[in-house]
Amino acid sequence: MRSFTLLSLVVIAASISVSAPTSRPTPPLVFKNARGGPDLALSQFKGKIVALALTSTTCEHCQMLTHLLNKVQDDYQKKNVVVVECAFNDNVQMTLGPFMKDVAPKFAMGYTSNDAILKFLNWNEKKDGILYVPYMLFIDAKGVIRFEEKGRDGFFVNADQSVRKVLDQMTGGAPAAPAAKKK
Repeated sequence: MRSFTLLSLVVIAASISVSAPTSRPTPPLVFKNARGGPDLALSQFKGKIVALALTSTTCEHCQMLTHLLNKVQDDYQKKNVVVVECAFNDNVQMTLGPFMKDVAPKFAMGYTSNDAILKFLNWNEKKDGILYVPYMLFIDAKGVIRFEEKGRDGFFVNADQSVRKVLDQMTGGAPAAPAAKKK
């Protein structure tokens, strides 16, 4: 019984791990704006900390992450953080409308092809395996990828805590609590 409890604690601890630190320049990525208008380019967000979510419009976990990222955007925008999401599933143009209506992202949202994302990530399916979603990258204000979370990692077991922990590290602390409303 003691072994089972210890093993359970190890599994739980591993599942809420912080992102894997990395340090590499962000490759160029340009994608269609989900709201119409000009294409979005990651380079346009240089000077800000970017929480980039790579998702599928048909993925339930991605939809839950988008709802969470709406709150993160609200809480961290005063700390120079911007959330950006890019969907890349095969049928994205057919499923984007319902996705946008259901999750109502408050941040930059777009889409591109699977091939464009594989190239952006330098992902080789033979070597790296299946690319799971959601997949997140955290990019500093200088355009350097500092943390990277693959969809198969335990990071997303408690995505709210994990995302905030990374952003707190990158911004030097948690955002101030919202002011109490006056009655």
